[in-house]
Amino acid sequence: MKTFKFFIYSLIVFLVFNSTCFAQNVKDSIVDQRLVNFIEFTLDPTIPLYSFKENLNKNLFGISMAYLRQRKPERFDYFGIQFSYAHIGSITESFFDFEDRTSTELMNLKFLYRYFPNFYFWRIEPFVEIGIGPQVIYTVTSTNYFLDDTSSLNFDESDFGLVYGIGLGFTTYLTGQVFLLTKVNFNNGTAMTYYVPQEYDQGLPIDNFDPETSAINYINWQLGLTVSF
Repeated sequence: MKTFKFFIYSLIVFLVFNSTCFAQNVKDSIVDQRLVNFIEFTLDPTIPLYSFKENLNKNLFGISMAYLRQRKPERFDYFGIQFSYAHIGSITESFFDFEDRTSTELMNLKFLYRYFPNFYFWRIEPFVEIGIGPQVIYTVTSTNYFLDDTSSLNFDESDFGLVYGIGLGFTTYLTGQVFLLTKVNFNNGTAMTYYVPQEYDQGLPIDNFDPETSAINYINWQLGLTVSF
């Protein structure tokens, strides 16, 4: 009788232990099936290349924001989208009763594919990515009127094209779900017409912009933060 009770007790313990382990395995499996997401914010020093460099004769500065989502739980690749903005140049001039500011800006929206090799060193994980998407360069004039404290905005010129490129970079673990992002991109773009500011001479600021046409080629460095969730 004691042997039978011990057998029943052992069986109950075994079943409880196995059900607990099974539940934990299911829970771990569900966790493992979660797809990782990234949100990124970076500062983007930009170096024009070739004819684009000749027309501008200076480096640019911009910012980027991106969102990426893991393709499959067991894979190390991600699809995403990135918005980038860079300031090409501007002229501001004050007159008797108003102030004019004309500036040229560069923006693009790239669809990204990023791949992390199954390799890391210390807290560093390298990756490679490619991207393609639409690009726009536009020149806009904002006017502030002193007498009645009003303002107006006028788009003077704009042109649309395509940008595509490849990037190499790495993430460095900082704390929690936060990583330092370092990346360099080589970007090619179709030919576009844009207005470049020259040294101010006279008249309205827009009168001191010269039209240029070239392919939009540049290298941009990206340094910022990645947050995973």
